[in-house]
Amino acid sequence: MRGVPGWPWGEAAGAFVTGAVAVADGLEAGAVVEAGNAVGAQAVVTAYAPVGPVADALDALDVSLAASGVRLVRVRRQWDERFWPFATKGFFAFREHLAGQMP
Repeated sequence: MRGVPGWPWGEAAGAFVTGAVAVADGLEAGAVVEAGNAVGAQAVVTAYAPVGPVADALDALDVSLAASGVRLVRVRRQWDERFWPFATKGFFAFREHLAGQMP
């Protein structure tokens, strides 16, 4: 990964990422399972996608990974958790809720 455009890390951070992360091209289940198996992964961690094509792809990936004994862990950030209930009527209505919630 070091020296690859888009991965602007120093030597120590690059070594950590190389040892801790398996990189797969896209969400194709076979590629993710193969990358995980190559490094002995017990889990794949990803951002939480609530709806849409990424959520659908993660659902399918979850099934494939589980069949390989690897867990898919979806992380939902605290601010996503806090503001998701307000994301119901488009950007401008959402923005109004944000204004009242920000410190």
